[in-house]
This record gives sequence, structure tokens and C-alpha cells, in this order.
Amino acid sequence: MDRRTFVRSAAAATGCGALLTACASLPYVAGSPGPRGIEVPAAAMTELDFALVEVPGRDYPVFLSRSGEDFRAVSTRCTHRGCTVK
Repeated sequence: MDRRTFVRSAAAATGCGALLTACASLPYVAGSPGPRGIEVPAAAMTELDFALVEVPGRDYPVFLSRSGEDFRAVSTRCTHRGCTVK
């Protein structure tokens, strides 16, 4: 049994299954390197307030959130351990 299967079965047995579904439902959009950073097609974010952006050549996605006309981007790479932040 792999780790993911084990954690899901343990969460279901303890009643914590709802906590694990939130991560699985994050939308992914495709980004590309651009002259000013990462470019995301405007159509990809028209109905989304947040998404994980996958960029070719990067090991970790970027978390992108929108508040009105403002956008914020945060790396999902842990600067301490180098793993993906959940």
C-alpha cells in the first residue's frame, strides 16, 4: 500500500476524509515562462479565484490567487526542506 492510499484509508476510518478532498479539488492551469515572469492566459482565470499554475521546466507549481483585479503568486516549494508545501 502506498502512502497516499494509507493516509486516505486512515482518514476515512477516523472521519477526517473531508479534509483530504480539499487539496484534490484545486484547479490546475498551464503557464509559460514570459519576459516578465510566468504568463497565464487570461481566459484560464476568468472564473477562478485561485489555481495552481504548472510551468514547463519548474519542479513545483505556483499558487495563484485573485482578489478583484489584484493577483498574488506564491511558490509551493518549501525554502527550508525543498519539498512541495501542501
